[in-house]
Amino acid sequence: MIHIEDTLRPQDVILGLRVKTPEAATEALAMQLQEDERVLDWAAFHEALLKHPPCRVADEAEFGICIPHARTSAVAEMVLSAARLETDTPFPDCAKPIRYVFCIGVPQALAADYLRVAGLLMRIFTDPTVEETLRKAKTGAEFVGALESLEVKL
Repeated sequence: MIHIEDTLRPQDVILGLRVKTPEAATEALAMQLQEDERVLDWAAFHEALLKHPPCRVADEAEFGICIPHARTSAVAEMVLSAARLETDTPFPDCAKPIRYVFCIGVPQALAADYLRVAGLLMRIFTDPTVEETLRKAKTGAEFVGALESLEVKL
C-alpha cells in the first residue's frame, strides 16, 4: 500500500505559492515534477495533467483543496507535489476558495492507490485542526511530516 511519504518529497512542496488562477497553480506543481526520475516522459505527463480538470473538494472548512491528476504511462510510479497557496484562491465551480493544491501522476496499474491517496487527502482536510498544523509548517519536510502524522491517525 502506498503512503503519502512514499510519493511526496519535501522538495516537491511549495509553501506560500502566489498564483491567481487554477492553471497557474497546476503549472507550478507540474514543474516541481519535471526533473523527477519517476516521470518517464514529462511532456506526456504534463499534457495528460492539463487534459483532466482538477478534482475540486469543498468540505465544512472555510476553504477547499484541489487535486489535479493524470493517470498515464508517462510515470513509472506515483508522483505527488503539493502547494499551500499564499492566499485563498477562487477556482471555477468551487463553492469555497482553494488553499491547498496536490498534483498527482499515477500509472494506470496503480489506479486503486491513486484513489486511496486522493481519498486520504480529502479525509485529512475534513478535520479543522489539520489546517492549523499544516499552516505552521515552515519547510517542505515539516509539511510532509505533518501529512504523515495525520495519515497515521486515520
